Amino acid sequence: EPYVDQEYIVIFFAQPFNVLPPCRSFLDAYRELTRKFKKNIVKMYVVHPSPWFATFVNFMGKALR
Repeated sequence: EPYVDQEYIVIFFAQPFNVLPPCRSFLDAYRELTRKFKKNIVKMYVVHPSPWFATFVNFMGKALR
């Protein structure tokens, strides 16, 4: 928990690319956080890859093994 004493950014990686969780689920997850965690969140990003990007990451993962 030493990280929550400073400002931080939340990055959520959504996968697979054709399924995006409803916005309600993000709100519910935020509500589960205690005030200690909420007060220092500066930004929140949802990374939702395109089909091309997902294929590229999959290919690179296999190539680097």
